[in-house]
Amino acid sequence: MFSCLDIPISKCASLFILPRVQTHTPGQRAQPIRWSHLLLSYAFSYTADLQRLRQLVPRISVSPLGCGALAGNPFVVNREFLAKELQFQSVAENSLWGVGDRDFIVEFLMWSSLAMTHVSRMAEDLVVYSTAEFGFVTLSDAYRSVRFSYLSLIGTHLTPSPSTGSSIMPQKKNPDSLELLRGKCGRVFGNVGTSIPFAP
Repeated sequence: MFSCLDIPISKCASLFILPRVQTHTPGQRAQPIRWSHLLLSYAFSYTADLQRLRQLVPRISVSPLGCGALAGNPFVVNREFLAKELQFQSVAENSLWGVGDRDFIVEFLMWSSLAMTHVSRMAEDLVVYSTAEFGFVTLSDAYRSVRFSYLSLIGTHLTPSPSTGSSIMPQKKNPDSLELLRGKCGRVFGNVGTSIPFAP
């Protein structure tokens, strides 16, 4: 059975049991908590996401092969054999449902949107906690946008940095990677809204 403690972030939490951080609700100082308590809250969310994905797989791993256009086919097809070879968990027992069902698309999109909500929440927390006003998190000094811009001009490609500075304030640490995560979440949410009406 998969446990929250199997998530890598839980192992990270075990290294930060003593440090405490100030919480805020809403925007006002509230109870202090341990940093590990915050990290484990993310781990529980990701564990639930993984559990939901595992519950989802049997429902969507259904082979439609042999259903034909809508009413089967006249050939002797070993559907169970084909499903096993293609690593499906079962075969569609109704041909109309097998060729017309789009629930697998909707279910995965809904799962991914919920999972990305948890990613967005963690990213936003870290963005806030990395500001000078809080100072709970320190972003890497490995990269700065001035250096990145210069190397881009001469055609040198860099690995995306966790943080960059400002064009006029190079001492700033902009949490680019965290902001990109939140941006990717918006794309997933948009895909859900535009895809579901066309799924049936």
